[in-house]
Amino acid sequence: MGEGITQYYIKEMVFKNNEGSNLLLDITIQMKEENNTNAILNFTIKGKGKINQLNSISISQSGNKLILNDVLLLFHEKIKNNFASRYTSNVNAKELISFFNKPTWTIHIDAGKTKYSYSPSNKTFKKIQYINTNLFEIY
Repeated sequence: MGEGITQYYIKEMVFKNNEGSNLLLDITIQMKEENNTNAILNFTIKGKGKINQLNSISISQSGNKLILNDVLLLFHEKIKNNFASRYTSNVNAKELISFFNKPTWTIHIDAGKTKYSYSPSNKTFKKIQYINTNLFEIY
């Protein structure tokens, strides 16, 4: 990266819902000396149907909400009898980092007539705690 910029890549984290679909989230954070830090959230929704329209997507945690704006569809892919829909969005990194202090995230998706909620898998729950303790608490 350029001078004064540190980039962190957080590998895929798995979030599950009750209908059997998964949301896979990976994050790239660019930390700058100035205040304008940026985080890129890429996520894949895997399930029986493809999601063509996202009205809104947000991450909530203990009364806080991070709304993802300008979500872009990257592609749809058919894998056997399921679909994978890949999206990307940008958020303020400092707001996102504050969410790592508690791993009780819920990702909410409003896809028109259908609404989805995803919770972290046990492994993701522990990963969020680990990242906070070993990276963001020292930042």
